[in-house]
Amino acid sequence: MVMGAIAKNQQGSEFSAQVTQRIAESLKASQSQQTSAALIAALGNSGDSKHEALVKDYLQGDSSRLRAQAASALGKIPGDSSLTALSSQLNQESDSKVQSAIIKALGNNDLTADHINTVYQYASSSTNRDVRSGAIDALSLQAKDNASVRPQLVQLLKSEKNKRNLGQLMKALYGS
Repeated sequence: MVMGAIAKNQQGSEFSAQVTQRIAESLKASQSQQTSAALIAALGNSGDSKHEALVKDYLQGDSSRLRAQAASALGKIPGDSSLTALSSQLNQESDSKVQSAIIKALGNNDLTADHINTVYQYASSSTNRDVRSGAIDALSLQAKDNASVRPQLVQLLKSEKNKRNLGQLMKALYGS
């Protein structure tokens, strides 16, 4: 994971390209779920969209752990392609931990009104507190650049019962 962050700090350099290529090759050869998860995280930390397709492959895999890690990694490589992949997977995903990771990752993109409404629906109606938490995180990120999200956060504040999620909402609305 650290190597991905180092590559991001050197983005655009030959060194960065070599590091991310090596991480991608190691991921392709990995036999261990734990190693694969760490390598997916490293690719996400690198922010290198060159290996986005490889990360997307894990978004649709059998392992919920790797799907969640791939979602988080794609959230660190924001753009139309990752947004499309994350949105598509969210519609198919049944695992709440993966849903939460996908929704949280969506927040790192410039979301359309439809995407924001989808995230709001998860925040307001999911029975899983972690899914609601991921949605609150995503909406909080959107509120920084989109004033129309603030009323949705206020509405969530009125209905949320989980103490941690209430804290997230208060921080999003009123600062630390």
